[in-house]
Amino acid sequence: PPRPFAMIAPEFNRIISCIIVLIAIGLTFAFMIDLENSFLSSISSSPAFAFRNASISSSAEPLQLEHQYQHPQITARSETNTNETSEVVVDDDESEASLLIPCTTLNGRSLFLNATQFWKRRGCLIGNMDSLRFFHLGKGGGGTIEFILKDYHVAFERNHPRPRFDLKLLRGPTTTLLINIRDPVDRFVSAFKWRALLFCGKDDTRVKYTKGNKRPPHIYPDKVCYGGDHQEEKQMLHQDFQYDPNLLAEALCEDSPDFETTAEKLKLIAHARYSLNDWLKFLVDPEMYSAIGPKGIRKVMALTTEPRVGNNHTSLLDWHTQQAILELYSYSDLNDEQIELIL
Repeated sequence: PPRPFAMIAPEFNRIISCIIVLIAIGLTFAFMIDLENSFLSSISSSPAFAFRNASISSSAEPLQLEHQYQHPQITARSETNTNETSEVVVDDDESEASLLIPCTTLNGRSLFLNATQFWKRRGCLIGNMDSLRFFHLGKGGGGTIEFILKDYHVAFERNHPRPRFDLKLLRGPTTTLLINIRDPVDRFVSAFKWRALLFCGKDDTRVKYTKGNKRPPHIYPDKVCYGGDHQEEKQMLHQDFQYDPNLLAEALCEDSPDFETTAEKLKLIAHARYSLNDWLKFLVDPEMYSAIGPKGIRKVMALTTEPRVGNNHTSLLDWHTQQAILELYSYSDLNDEQIELIL
């Protein structure tokens, strides 16, 4: 005879639960594929650089680029090949693999791609993300460097906006450190003006930022500003020093009666509160430096931020970053032929 409904219900619930779990797994897998394909979609319109005829060793003259890097308005890549081609995954044929570019996707999949496929697949990176650390000092050209690194598929881990030291730097697998540096006075002035801009003024017509707003002030400073946040910093920038970094600088003179209080107020300014010594303390302090193991940090690459020469010239920062990328490629498993394919 048919079993009572009370006995059938638990089995029915288990079947429904299994179906729900299978659907969830399928959606998760689809999301991972979509995430991989859309990686760095925010910079899909990438700065168009040409490393043509460049060698791994640094050259005396800056590389001549076809287009200038524009930030935040990023120009589209001018030589993108629109021909549809399929991926090539090579496992055993070493001779064929040497003619292709090896890269790793976000989900750990290893691919060998030709140059056209490589430039199209934004989420396929060269190198190990744990082996390269980028110390991004605020208001020192770090945003430009980050965009260029991502545009050339360099895998890296970033620290911003404050210094952070961990065992990866001391014991590995992080072996290379990249850091941007800038004249400290220029960086101070830039940080002061930038933070002053982000806060809403008395008669500000911009929209006040609220939590959950997808248009934060540091991305859309011309349209959005901070209203009720960081009031102490805002008062210091807008009222105490009236939007003028010179007034703050004068108050920092040793003979100023406000020296001690101003030195404390300076720490309120994001980006300006950390000096280069704060970022590189583990390389300066003898006790911390002695803790670096044989598999820890071994190479330090400093990129200097300089003003752009003119609208028709490449800034030194662009050139330094290009040379750094060439050097980072040489640290990877790429051979000379594969690097030539990329360039």
